[in-house]
Amino acid sequence: MKIAAAVAIVFVGALIGVWLVKNSGDNNSVQLPNTPDTTTTTQKASVPASAQPATQSATQPVAQPQSQSPDQAQAQPQPQPQQPTNQPTQSQTPMGLDIKTTQQGTGDQVTKAGDSISVTYTGKLTDGSVFDSTDSHGGTPFTFTLGQGSVIKGWDQGLLGMKVGEERTLTIPADLGYGAQGQGPIPPNATLIFDVQLVSIK
Repeated sequence: MKIAAAVAIVFVGALIGVWLVKNSGDNNSVQLPNTPDTTTTTQKASVPASAQPATQSATQPVAQPQSQSPDQAQAQPQPQPQQPTNQPTQSQTPMGLDIKTTQQGTGDQVTKAGDSISVTYTGKLTDGSVFDSTDSHGGTPFTFTLGQGSVIKGWDQGLLGMKVGEERTLTIPADLGYGAQGQGPIPPNATLIFDVQLVSIK
């Protein structure tokens, strides 16, 4: 009986030893559940560049395109249209000669004293009656030397600075016309009105 009890005790001890060795091996191979890595959780995830927020601070406003209200748009000065080249211009000399350009001429050459020029013209009195014109002479342009006293003073002064093709209306006081004596159909002390076009400069 003692021998059987001893054998049983040894056998039980062996089983316990085997069981302990087995559990010890199993404990070394047990997989622990995943736990967050505290060394990596504080690291920021990689963010695509396109999704990154702007680095500009909230105190730095972003320039926005300015929009105009209808009132502001109307308040802005508008570009002025260019004046046509044939717009009439008018001037008056100290002697009372009134020069109105009704059609601008062309080219760079302008009339000056000593030039031989050719013109067409119509001469009228202030009541509108015509006393002379190139049409009454067959339409041939009248040619003379400017500034030499071969015509009335109103012409010598009023036809300076013209370009070919230019048209002027000269309102000539009697002192620069035929004066107190008059001439032919022109009464004394008459104001004369001439529509003149420059045909050529020689």
